Amino acid sequence: MNKGFVFLSIFFFALTSFADSHVKPVATNFNSETLNVRFFKKYDNNKVMLELEKGTQYDSLVVAHIKLGSYYKLGDGEKLGYFISRNLGKRHTNDWMMNQQTSVWEWQDTSDRTEDIVHLSYSKRFKPSLKTPLILDLKGELEYNSYNQQQLFVFLPGINYFFLKKGIPNFSLHFSTPIYFPLNFEQNTIYKYGAYSGLLYHAQQNIQIGLNFKLLYETWTDSDDLKLRNPSKSYEITDSQLRTRIEFIYLF
Repeated sequence: MNKGFVFLSIFFFALTSFADSHVKPVATNFNSETLNVRFFKKYDNNKVMLELEKGTQYDSLVVAHIKLGSYYKLGDGEKLGYFISRNLGKRHTNDWMMNQQTSVWEWQDTSDRTEDIVHLSYSKRFKPSLKTPLILDLKGELEYNSYNQQQLFVFLPGINYFFLKKGIPNFSLHFSTPIYFPLNFEQNTIYKYGAYSGLLYHAQQNIQIGLNFKLLYETWTDSDDLKLRNPSKSYEITDSQLRTRIEFIYLF
């Protein structure tokens, strides 16, 4: 075989690989920390909630949200939730863009971008036995993001176990496996999924303090900017993120 041909083939392959690495994001493992505070107030069958949260994602991206709404009790163990939230710093598929000044492909800094999201949820709780402090959860939530008109369905099956002291919860353990289904965006049926575990200390009847961990796998596919500038290129990468959250709950 001609040595020149072999050299050119290797050079072309290396050049192509180098170009691909510069237009595609790199799959990364992240750690993040979050502080969450929730306030509740009951009015008949309504349980109004105000939630404040601030932390980091993707190592250094500052994210925060404020969420306001109510849970409405439909029946025994059933409730409907309706909320609106203002979010800061969320990342989306189309945030992977080429920097116009440097021609470098990178995730856009969304730390200062605000987005409003409408949340509508239905949840049902089951108690397998009256003699056990175990409660099973099934929850479905629809989300509509007014910033980019994205619609999302989140399915959250969960298990809760309560440690009682004189018939009153003292500690509780919570586990769930959230699955995220994009309804009008992304190429995959599921683009994010994970596992959640948390410990909640019931300090008083109206005060709870908790620590929880959430491991999420998030898949990114071709952004609009990539399709426009490099229609022959394509990617599908999955980030993993371990979130540690401290939470404080107060019931008025």
